[in-house]
Amino acid sequence: MTYNENADNTTYIVFVRRELNRIRHRLKRALVKGDRSTLDYIAKDIILLEIEALNRGVLDDVKSELLELKQIYVRAYIVSRIANFNVERLSWGLKNVGKRRTTHRT
Repeated sequence: MTYNENADNTTYIVFVRRELNRIRHRLKRALVKGDRSTLDYIAKDIILLEIEALNRGVLDDVKSELLELKQIYVRAYIVSRIANFNVERLSWGLKNVGKRRTTHRT
């Protein structure tokens, strides 16, 4: 490996880490909101960044950061699903359950 290629890889590692920090910040905001549409875009960004790092040969250098980001994503996705389920349950689920209880009693 020549010096220029090494400098390019080092520069690219810095770029990938900067992008990871940007995505991490977006993920933490989405975790608070429980916003699923934002999470879809973030998942796409994580996958594309991982593919680019693999193509450049710097995946080993940023593997731990990517793993941490994926764990945060999974937590945010679970929170968004729970939040969505609770909203649906409150909006129509309780009414139906109440009707069933009163009509099917013996």
